Amino acid sequence: MIAVEPNLRLSAQVALLGAIHPDVRLVKMRRNGAVITLSAVMAKPLNQAGSEALSIAATEIIADFPDCRIEEH
Repeated sequence: MIAVEPNLRLSAQVALLGAIHPDVRLVKMRRNGAVITLSAVMAKPLNQAGSEALSIAATEIIADFPDCRIEEH
């Protein structure tokens, strides 16, 4: 198992600060080459504000890695 690189972990922590809806149970980040994957597990489907907050966090993360693209799951 390869740990998430420290720069990606820090970027995710900063971006997700205040963006976690109460129904979010898990957020996982992974980088495979030029693809960053953000996966979230929820207790129930998020409302529009919760989904938007995670999407904004993903945008903030990818801004720190201009050579990559992000996939949200």
